[in-house]
Amino acid sequence: MRYNPHVPTAFSVTFSVTPTPYRAPVLWADAPSELLPFDIARKSSAQEVLSQVFWREYFGAGLERAHETVRSHPAMRDLPPPPSEWQYPRLTIAMPPHFQWGSEQHWEGMGKPTSAVAGFNRLYKALRSDPEALGPFRKAVVQEVGRIGLLAPRPIPPHPILHGDFFEVGRFEFYPRPPQDSLAGWVWSTFAVRFWVQLLSYPGGEVDGVLRVIGHELSNDPDQWDRYYAELKEERPGDDDRWLIIEPVPLIGLTARVLQLHGGRKYLNRARVCEYLREAGLRGQVIPPLHPTPWLYNGTLPGPLPPGGAYIGAYHLALLELSRKTGPRACAHCGASFIPARSTARYCSGACRMAAHRSRERTNK
Repeated sequence: MRYNPHVPTAFSVTFSVTPTPYRAPVLWADAPSELLPFDIARKSSAQEVLSQVFWREYFGAGLERAHETVRSHPAMRDLPPPPSEWQYPRLTIAMPPHFQWGSEQHWEGMGKPTSAVAGFNRLYKALRSDPEALGPFRKAVVQEVGRIGLLAPRPIPPHPILHGDFFEVGRFEFYPRPPQDSLAGWVWSTFAVRFWVQLLSYPGGEVDGVLRVIGHELSNDPDQWDRYYAELKEERPGDDDRWLIIEPVPLIGLTARVLQLHGGRKYLNRARVCEYLREAGLRGQVIPPLHPTPWLYNGTLPGPLPPGGAYIGAYHLALLELSRKTGPRACAHCGASFIPARSTARYCSGACRMAAHRSRERTNK
């Protein structure tokens, strides 16, 4: 097919993308004044100046001194203000990327990415260890971002020539936008992943009984949850999504979604839940804007476009992982039911794996 830019021509183009978690070193900022200047939402010439200042101090005096120098530098006043919808405490990127190729950014020392589901399982344990102060949870989030990525990736700013912002596939489940990388957003996402993991750990059974058990585990007040659940059952959530509300613990909204998916059916339908998780996970992809010009040669499309890159939030990546699970399996040591993060996984946790190893060692002696 010949391409003439002066003649309107209709043609379809198919391309594939590989969702990648946006892993970066981060710190907690309890107020706007504590934000570092390296977040992509504040992209500007001042950010480039501050990046040079950071690297000069970092290699000369270390990370803490580099942060102090950057925060007190006059160029901080020239940065665009942070988005007004940002909530605090929130994560802020701790340093500029070591390398950048187009929309891809890379930091050294991040290690290998791990399963998002496994990462959220570790976060849930940290959250339950101190649900009031959230000290262990905050530390765990900083560590896990390097493994599973941020919740709301924005790797590059809007391109002035390509017109517009990132392309996002649909809206987020129960938010008007994807969850922020705030403390509230990470608590919400951790409970939500735990909800889906627990739901898929049941090979079958009645929907009503499964949801009541999960509610008692995740709710701080089981009696109050029973009242909420009875009201949900009476209302029978429909397409108006009145019950899909934003809440610190997403128990009501997720339960309403499961009831809506089953439409009054008595027994749990895993296939239907996995299909929904796949669709919800795909909505979290952030695809940089594309333009056909780079793939045009002498006015001719040479063939299918090459695979492109896309970033995906950690919560949505966990949903995609859960949608691909064939089902729960029994731990080879304790017998508990669990959703494996890898096809070869035999144990529900590292503790069980080590206990089984010690048991084999005692047997061999």
